[in-house]
Amino acid sequence: MVVQQLHRCRLMTLFVFMAGMLAHSQTYIQNKPIDTNRGCHDKSLSATLDINLADYDIFQDANVTHYVPKPHKRNIDWDNMVNVTFQIEFDEQQCESPLAIYAYPIDFFSWGNGGSFTTRKNWQDGTYKGEYGTGLWDFWVEFPAKIDNVRNYYVLKEFVDIQSDTTIIIDQRTSTQAMEVVSRMPDGEIYKPDVHTYGSHNIDAGYFYCSFHRIEDGIRLFILGGMEDGKYSFINELSDRFSYNYFDFFIDQNSSTSYMIDHTGIGYNYPNENDPANWEYIEESFKPSVIDDGQHKSLGLMRTSCYNGLSMMSQGMDVPTGSATSETAKIYVNAPRHNDNYTLLTHARYGYRVPVISDDGSQDMITLNINGAPTIVENGAKQYFNIGPLSNSSMWFNEVDGLVARQGYPGNLAFSFTEDQKTSDFGSGTPICLFVYPDIANVYPNWAFAYIGRYGEEREVDRLVVDMSMKVNGTEVCTNYGLMNQYLMDPERPTGEIDITMNNENIMVDGLQGCNYAQMHIDENNEDKDGPTVTMLWFKDGEDHITDRFATREDGLLEFSAGDFNAIFDASVSNATWFRCAKPEVEVSYSPYCEDAWDTLEVEEIPENFYMPCFGHFYRGSLGGVKGKGLQGWFDLKIRLEDAAGNWQEQVISPAFRIDNLAYSSVATVGSGNAHEVARYTLDGRRADARTLGVVIVKMSDGTAKKELAK
Repeated sequence: MVVQQLHRCRLMTLFVFMAGMLAHSQTYIQNKPIDTNRGCHDKSLSATLDINLADYDIFQDANVTHYVPKPHKRNIDWDNMVNVTFQIEFDEQQCESPLAIYAYPIDFFSWGNGGSFTTRKNWQDGTYKGEYGTGLWDFWVEFPAKIDNVRNYYVLKEFVDIQSDTTIIIDQRTSTQAMEVVSRMPDGEIYKPDVHTYGSHNIDAGYFYCSFHRIEDGIRLFILGGMEDGKYSFINELSDRFSYNYFDFFIDQNSSTSYMIDHTGIGYNYPNENDPANWEYIEESFKPSVIDDGQHKSLGLMRTSCYNGLSMMSQGMDVPTGSATSETAKIYVNAPRHNDNYTLLTHARYGYRVPVISDDGSQDMITLNINGAPTIVENGAKQYFNIGPLSNSSMWFNEVDGLVARQGYPGNLAFSFTEDQKTSDFGSGTPICLFVYPDIANVYPNWAFAYIGRYGEEREVDRLVVDMSMKVNGTEVCTNYGLMNQYLMDPERPTGEIDITMNNENIMVDGLQGCNYAQMHIDENNEDKDGPTVTMLWFKDGEDHITDRFATREDGLLEFSAGDFNAIFDASVSNATWFRCAKPEVEVSYSPYCEDAWDTLEVEEIPENFYMPCFGHFYRGSLGGVKGKGLQGWFDLKIRLEDAAGNWQEQVISPAFRIDNLAYSSVATVGSGNAHEVARYTLDGRRADARTLGVVIVKMSDGTAKKELAK
């Protein structure tokens, strides 16, 4: 069992949570038509739209034109503050008084206020009084229930126009709509928390999550979850501006099977009952990472709710750690698409639970996952949508209005795929390192990274073992990624040229030790303090299969995306940072596995596949010109990016691709007399050095190899 001292940056976690709640203002992109023959999506978010150009700033980038909304006049007049008193009325037999009133401005949202303005109860006199800018507001109030089978009573007052000192009446007794759901298992029986056997399905645990969203901008009014208990809540009559999201999760620990029922609807039809005919089955396999001991694994799922093409919320559930019997996640999903406005994406995931040591020295247990690509299954047909890495999605902005462009459906069409294109398990192969620098509110430099696999899966578990070093002006200042942002936020720290290296060796490919070795250089003396990054990479064969293994070099094709995501801050617009994506200088090269003998691999940009947010510019190159031979046919790949200011990123992906007819075996007996040693390996394919004892394989410069007993 690996015990890793993992310092967690709590401040960064807070930023991720806050960013996930931000709203959006759609950026439209006009470009060349995208091939839709595979039928991987319903609609393209990047289609040319009939828009009023006077409302947009226009940016030209190669063959792509961006129409970015101009800052609009704020609805709220913050220079004209008025006093608001809330008169709370409720049935004392049904509920208790609320703790606070939550206020949400109409058509306005910024990082600085966290999404809502709160008027809390004055416990001395029981009053609720606050100051608000004049304009239109939504008010949300939660009354804790006293009745056994009721969770809460909710009241939402919409479009309240505040122009002067006023009193607003909020009456719990208007909350008369029971938000009741009925969950049916695949065999049609109604699930009840105290019943565990439904035909062949044995349910060991049930959970629920529910929330309310404002559909037009994604603001979440509340979230509630826990063990399924059969209770329901009440709400007053609402307009269709809001959606109530309710999910039932069930677990069968004996078969490591998860069940999810999506009761979300655009309207309010209760009781909401799922149709057993809509159950679909998903099965995904994962390759365990090197540190996986097989004893503490868990399997589960994550779901992402998408409204109008943009995701509002993600939530996960796992089979309890240690009970999983394989590396295959089995998932039943009942999530029909209600209409074109709402889609649910399901991600299978494989988790590994490890002990960590917190900043205060205490030990805790956390689960780090390999998160599979989001999927939709309809009538047994599975489609995958690449919407960007989950943990970093909140770090990507491309809105001049300072609002988040969240993960979207259908995502990047150039990196989305169908089931027949997928050829290996999630977690196979050597990942890329995605590294971004979102300067939050021009105050908090907050660097974030993720390891992304061949299908867009995020390998959270790699964070445990990454060997990291950060230097400022040549002096090492940090060796732990969890402390990196704490150091960057120190106002007393020295500034200058920052160099970061990150080495991830939590990888094994065909018995060979894999690694991603990434280097980043940023000069803080420049106005541009954002380095470029690779965002996605895969290989394809001639039949459009996604694979890094080829019979001949002519069969192989490399595709990847990258960009120089430049942070923009404008305090007159909002307190958030947003991004434009510039095109970096790109150099790609390859080498036989672990030989450090690099040759250029030519790539070309494909402008029509440009995609923001999260991906940027798209590149493609053939493996047809690859020369030399690699151990077992494996070659490394190196990508170097540099922006106009001289900031750069370089990463080595080792091994990256295999070409069978360019392979040499691990042992050979004949070689040239002038050959010299270039590398050595243990018998199981791990990289060795002069200190390694026992039988090793010595790789020679002429492509041969020999056994040697090192004493």
